[in-house]
Amino acid sequence: MIASLNLFIVDGISGSVSRVAIIYIGILHCLFLLSTMAKVGETRKRKCKFSENVRMKFPFFSEGRNENEAKCNICDCFVNFGHRGSGDLQIHVDTEKHKSGIRKASSTKKINTFFSAKVTSVDKNVKAAEATLAFHSVLHHHSYNSVDCRSELGKVIYSDSQIANNVKCGRTKTEAIVNHVLAPHALDVVTSTLRNNVPYFGIGTNASNHGALKLFPVVA
Repeated sequence: MIASLNLFIVDGISGSVSRVAIIYIGILHCLFLLSTMAKVGETRKRKCKFSENVRMKFPFFSEGRNENEAKCNICDCFVNFGHRGSGDLQIHVDTEKHKSGIRKASSTKKINTFFSAKVTSVDKNVKAAEATLAFHSVLHHHSYNSVDCRSELGKVIYSDSQIANNVKCGRTKTEAIVNHVLAPHALDVVTSTLRNNVPYFGIGTNASNHGALKLFPVVA
């Protein structure tokens, strides 16, 4: 701007500054203002972005709704770190809300810990043993209440058996196996036999009361 003063052309008669020099100075001034505003705008637009380095430093965070935001997977909230970067995330980590979420997460088991990763041959044999015990109860008309202590008794008698030590088949599980495994299979066998091997058959039914229950036995 100082160098541009040398371009002033002073008229010797009127002492006025040349119009060309004034226009030139005005253009330079405008260009200077525009360049300054552009630099300020570029400085303001520079914001921190969520990157892989940030993810490695703060493993509890993931990408947010935009590149200047991170999501805390512990607190289930979004943190804007476009200005301070990792400092904003550290401020959130130091809050009592986040610390409380960490304590709760560490004391809670993940759902995949309740399921076996791989079914082994021992697991298959245990399931077969439980189904056999349930069928034995139905075959000999045992009540479901009578099978509660059977699994524990087998562990004492067959203490060296890996299958017996893993059998857990009380009344609730026995009833579930009978109703949802053995009974459907038995019906499939009977209907398949009647459909393929018996061309004609008769059905007899009658109603009877058993306490508060109304029974309809069917005889084929």
